[in-house]
Amino acid sequence: MGECVENASVIICFLTQAYQNSENCRIELTYAKHNDLTSGSVKMLVDELEQNKTLTQLHLHTNHLDDKSVQYLAQLLTGKNTTLICLGLDEIDLTDKGAQIVFNARRTNSSLKTLYLTNNKSITDASIDSFIQML
Repeated sequence: MGECVENASVIICFLTQAYQNSENCRIELTYAKHNDLTSGSVKMLVDELEQNKTLTQLHLHTNHLDDKSVQYLAQLLTGKNTTLICLGLDEIDLTDKGAQIVFNARRTNSSLKTLYLTNNKSITDASIDSFIQML
């Protein structure tokens, strides 16, 4: 598994196969940090997680996610998944545009209780209004 952690595609492929191949798949926590995720791999992960009924925590810390990737994550927050209670987006190079996407999606999601956003240095005061509206 140590070698797999280095490759985001392998991890995403493993996770999606696990979700698809088992009716009893009980993955509740996914850490995919430091994996150089691409928008394509984030989309693949979100597509699978939209149907997942057991995942409660998703941590994507220290991946350089672009606004397109953040838009896919927003789909997860506004879609059918109602079990996710914790989303870790620390140090993902979140921009003001990305922050607004996340904040707007969070406003429509009642299950998400914890949102980690530390060390996203590109978020400026321009995001404060969206943040306040999210609360």
